[in-house]
Amino acid sequence: MVSMLIKFSMTPAIPGRFFPVALFFLFFCVWTPSVGADEREYAGVIYPLQDISLSMGTGGVVSSVNAKLGDYVVRGDLLVRLDDAAEEIEAQRRQVIWDNRAEIDSLSQRLTRMSELVDDLRSLFEETGAVSRDELYRAELELFSLQGRHDQLLADKERERLEFFAAQKERDLRRLNAPVSGYITQLIIDVGEWVKPGEAIAQLVDVSSGLMRLAIPESLAQRITIDSVSRLRFEGYPDIHDARGQVSFISAVADPASGLVQVEVRFDNSLLKVRPGIKAYVRFAELLKTP
Repeated sequence: MVSMLIKFSMTPAIPGRFFPVALFFLFFCVWTPSVGADEREYAGVIYPLQDISLSMGTGGVVSSVNAKLGDYVVRGDLLVRLDDAAEEIEAQRRQVIWDNRAEIDSLSQRLTRMSELVDDLRSLFEETGAVSRDELYRAELELFSLQGRHDQLLADKERERLEFFAAQKERDLRRLNAPVSGYITQLIIDVGEWVKPGEAIAQLVDVSSGLMRLAIPESLAQRITIDSVSRLRFEGYPDIHDARGQVSFISAVADPASGLVQVEVRFDNSLLKVRPGIKAYVRFAELLKTP
């Protein structure tokens, strides 16, 4: 800037009508920021939406493996099953006990008849005195006893229902189902092997959406918001040069060493089929918020 001022001062006198134009041009060159500053690209790495390590809730011997490495599975699909013959029998036994309503149905009929009998005895006692007070009291006590027994059986049925569901849960602990839809990227067990509870036996990756994780300067982090629009391009995918993404996470703190802020950009990968783990570049030129 100093050299420009020296050169300007050494030039011949400028006619008065051109001086304002020359002065404006000088200040424009000095103070105007470079065009395309917001077009800068920031590098990051692509991660899958979910990368889940799968394990069993209980130990046991593997009886079947219903998926293989590289398979695409749908949420709820059975992947691995441990030997659950004893648990299956116990669940069936609990269901039979819960389904048996013979005693409670019989008692309900007795309770209905006894209630009608008490009503008739009360009418006779009040209208004609054909029955004694003691006979009426004995009938009412019998009715109360049947009612109490009926309520107890209803409570027992509720307990039996819960015991049946508990047996089902115990059986289901020996079955590993896919928690989300995705690809099996790791499978390290086979039929006949012993599995420990909590030990990772498979890896399931959901790549329907991708996450780009990167670090950006604090000055840029202050200008973007959640759902800000961004443009992505991926290393090794020359045909995809302007994919659309949205900011899904902005860290509340900056890294003390670098002063950079962690950011995540989410994009729909169902059609792009971009492989997680590759390098990508993002531009925040638009700095718009989706409607």
